[in-house]
Amino acid sequence: MKTATTLPATSLSLVAPSANSPFDRDAPTARMYLSSRTKSAVAVSTITGLANDITDLRGNRKTASAEYHLALGAMVAELARAASHSPPLGCYRPLRASDFPSGGIGYRPFNRALNDMIRHGYVTTGGGESAWRERLGSVTRIYVTPKLTDYLSVHGITVADREKHFQYKPAMDDIPPVQLRATLDKDRGKPRRGKKLKVDTANPVVAGHVNQIRRINEYVHRQTVIGPKQDRLDIALYRGFNLGDAPGHNYTKGGRVYAAYQSFERADRDHITINGLSTIEVDISACFLTIVHYLLKRPFSGKNDPYAGPSIHRDIVKAWVNLTIGYGQYHTRWPQEAIDRLEEKGHNNVRKTHPIASVKEEVLTNIPIVGEWVESIYTWADLFFIESQIVIRTIERLAFEYNVPCLPIHDAVRVPVKQVVLAKEVLRESFSHYTGLMPIVA
Repeated sequence: MKTATTLPATSLSLVAPSANSPFDRDAPTARMYLSSRTKSAVAVSTITGLANDITDLRGNRKTASAEYHLALGAMVAELARAASHSPPLGCYRPLRASDFPSGGIGYRPFNRALNDMIRHGYVTTGGGESAWRERLGSVTRIYVTPKLTDYLSVHGITVADREKHFQYKPAMDDIPPVQLRATLDKDRGKPRRGKKLKVDTANPVVAGHVNQIRRINEYVHRQTVIGPKQDRLDIALYRGFNLGDAPGHNYTKGGRVYAAYQSFERADRDHITINGLSTIEVDISACFLTIVHYLLKRPFSGKNDPYAGPSIHRDIVKAWVNLTIGYGQYHTRWPQEAIDRLEEKGHNNVRKTHPIASVKEEVLTNIPIVGEWVESIYTWADLFFIESQIVIRTIERLAFEYNVPCLPIHDAVRVPVKQVVLAKEVLRESFSHYTGLMPIVA
């Protein structure tokens, strides 16, 4: 039997924490690269005024240094960009001196600016713990407060029009196209994402992934993608591999394609347009369960609902199957996250109306392959890798064979509505290319 593990968190909501709220190290964040600069005269005067308001001048110094202004401007610009997401994101930033390379913004001016912003209530922070014994470390998160957005607004700068006032490097130039994490760990008894690991850029496999993602990003960057707030989205896709500390992983575990827009709620993503065209998501129904059939060499019919058979509601069957496939073992009780999602679909008191032991018995009777999966050598990381290969092939074929841009969302792609038939055909072909199976695509 496999060792129990859980799927990485991918879509948690984030709000700026209060002084008494617990810090969530797995919540989505945007990295603060400090590569942005002030552009408009309004931005320059606003940052100058902010520096004058918050700087604690000492000795004979009458104004903050040019390096301080540069650091403050970059910080504010990137906080504004993070705040444009729905929900707003915090920024994460390593704060060791070694994390500030020469030629860029310096360690000392940035930390002075950050401390001044905290002291005056323009930002709050969370995390920043060092790893110790069984405790995982966490990088410092920096969150915008209403005081900062109000200050910017008074001076004529809003989160929505930030690009008029700040110069941003394309996100694809800042975000590494291939990233790697260690095996999932536990922090105070709770499953946590593995720590980030150094990517072996000399590995030919990595070089292939890097070139592939960069080519896709360059294509997407040439498109006009408008988000739910009617602002142009600066999209940077990257692949996140997992189990990087496992022997022989060689970048074949995990590898999902990630991007910031994936944190948008589904209702908000429905407002995304590509080159002025409304979009829709095309996804693979029962994607993981179908891939399980491929890995375990079992026949699969794309004509029948894979969750069909049990007498209980399909939503309950689907929830239990996905929990079990992702966990690698059988749950002894319904996790609260699953309960919450089922309640959103109208299923109340699930623990009483559908005891998990009863659901297990009925589902395994009708869908026995789930039991085979639990006893197999495979894990969620193998499912993620195959899924990601399918999605990337779909992106490339649509882009470079048909000139149809799309945005990946795990086992789905968002495409212009008028291209939905083509997208379904290409997604089916890509799935068949890697598995030999023809999936149900909706």
